[in-house]
Amino acid sequence: MAKLGGVKVLPAYLDGLWGSVFSFSGGRYFWKKPVRLRYGVTVGFGEVIEVKDELGPVLRRLSEVTADERAGRLMSRRWKEPQVCGDLPLGWSEMMERSWEDDEVGFQMRRNAMQLSQVHLLSWDDRLLVEWDPDDHLSGILGILWPLAIGAKVGFARDEREVIKMVERYEMEVVALRGVQGKEGLVERLNKMGVRVLSFDSDGVTGQGVYGCLVRGGKVVTFACSDPDIQDSGATKQFGWRDGTAGRLLPGQSERGLGCVDLDGFLELRE
Repeated sequence: MAKLGGVKVLPAYLDGLWGSVFSFSGGRYFWKKPVRLRYGVTVGFGEVIEVKDELGPVLRRLSEVTADERAGRLMSRRWKEPQVCGDLPLGWSEMMERSWEDDEVGFQMRRNAMQLSQVHLLSWDDRLLVEWDPDDHLSGILGILWPLAIGAKVGFARDEREVIKMVERYEMEVVALRGVQGKEGLVERLNKMGVRVLSFDSDGVTGQGVYGCLVRGGKVVTFACSDPDIQDSGATKQFGWRDGTAGRLLPGQSERGLGCVDLDGFLELRE
């Protein structure tokens, strides 16, 4: 319309709608119950641009600004714990304190968890198993803040034996591993059990039954998931992952220092 009218464009970015009945949360549009009755929606506006300018980079900049505001929403649940399957892991109390600290590290942990809550990796009431490392802040993001933000159940494991034990006992649907090198047998077994495997590592490569999520500086910066199953033939095709990339940037994640990002937000792998 702007091209036909020969007018400029005012970029606008809506944040916080994921999980509502109008989002693709849960793998479908409509026909689902909302997780809560009110959503803290943020609308960001950018500078007016020419119609010929690329809109993607502008919207990504706006998403970075709204992500800071989104992190504050999690503070309304301060000191609350997610619903845990099984025993609490070693270092739980210390990680809880670290997750809610009023400093830059705590803020960035909460910001990253809220970024993860805005994409189609985990849904309300899903059962997530996290490979736990008590000395790594990423465990607090994945095992405390993220499931709390989503409303998912979470369990913990330290080794492959515990992973299988927890999956079988609690019917875990998603397993978050800290890399899959040397764990090919575990991944194959989990795939046969119908479990979705996410790998949070320094590669972010998707394949061989694993969806890769790139980690930089102790935070998740990209994600990958299955392609959305959109039944409407008139809808634009959406991609959850793409060959030759390290996943798609999380909402609010800058590409600065990461590499080249295509128009759809996928981070291209460096040769």
